[in-house]
Amino acid sequence: LRDAAVRGVLVAVVQALERILLDGGPRRVFVPGDAPSLLEDVQLLREFFVARDAEGTVHGLAEEEVDLVSERLLGIVRLMHLPTGELTARFVDEAERLPDTDERDPFTRANLGRVVLHRAAADPAAKAFVASHRAWLQ
Repeated sequence: LRDAAVRGVLVAVVQALERILLDGGPRRVFVPGDAPSLLEDVQLLREFFVARDAEGTVHGLAEEEVDLVSERLLGIVRLMHLPTGELTARFVDEAERLPDTDERDPFTRANLGRVVLHRAAADPAAKAFVASHRAWLQ
């Protein structure tokens, strides 16, 4: 029962962080330089839910389970690390191949677009892309 409750908390925290990163609103701005800090935050989250003692014995959830639950969040942070030009090129060039959304896979057109949207205020290339693809990004 304890593991189920802890897993439920982990799932809720991961979903909340995904929402913050992808649906944070127009005032939330991320640039590729933020990715290392975000990656560190995800690693801290994973370590917290695994919770090893000084001898390395796991007292939280199994590491594999934490990795499985946080895998998509980690992928979103990796997307955020990519340069704007690469994100926009993939958005356009791989439009036929990429799914619009996917509950497991972070590499979707919707997520590429959302990452670019969160750069528009700080990145002229992102701003121009958003302006020219506004219909799809809404």
